[in-house]
Amino acid sequence: MDGDQAPAVQNVDVGVVVDIEVREAIAEDLAALTQLVEEFESEIGSEKGGDVWLRLHRRPLPLVVSLADSVRLGAERHSRSWVLVATIDDVVVGFASALLKLLPDGADVALLVPHGADADPNALKAKSGPIGELTELMVTSEARGVGVGRALLNSVVDRCVGHGCAGVDAVALPGARITKNFFEAAHFTARAIVVHHRLGP
Repeated sequence: MDGDQAPAVQNVDVGVVVDIEVREAIAEDLAALTQLVEEFESEIGSEKGGDVWLRLHRRPLPLVVSLADSVRLGAERHSRSWVLVATIDDVVVGFASALLKLLPDGADVALLVPHGADADPNALKAKSGPIGELTELMVTSEARGVGVGRALLNSVVDRCVGHGCAGVDAVALPGARITKNFFEAAHFTARAIVVHHRLGP
């Protein structure tokens, strides 16, 4: 196998129980991560609002250098960002990157959150901490529908809990119904809507 290419994964049948492992990304994952980011950018670029999102948020080129920097930073002790990969049979099939955000002055974010066993929305208490931000989440098309994305998301949320976060943010583009359903199933709710007015030349 070419050393610059990631190993391929066979199509995984939806409904089949598979063993998914989520771990921190390492340098040996860079080829697979680069392919996943390229696939992610290709797909998101065709979605409503995707072209603007890419111009504002896409990774700097060359991708392998940007990803190497993220993996290196994520491995540092007390890092406030991380990159995770999901594997099936030791083949990387998805990844997620996330970071912790504070207020501009470095203070924690204070939120009112539901309190109580029944999560009564009227029973609120203050919770302070950083905000976790899921910046990237991608599963290769051959491994979708078997829980890879949810495993990555759960791992990000668990890490945010471990860092004392007050909440976790993620972005779904306006036409991405599948993405919205995915986050809603994980109990994410909209807290803001970004509107955009495109101007002519």
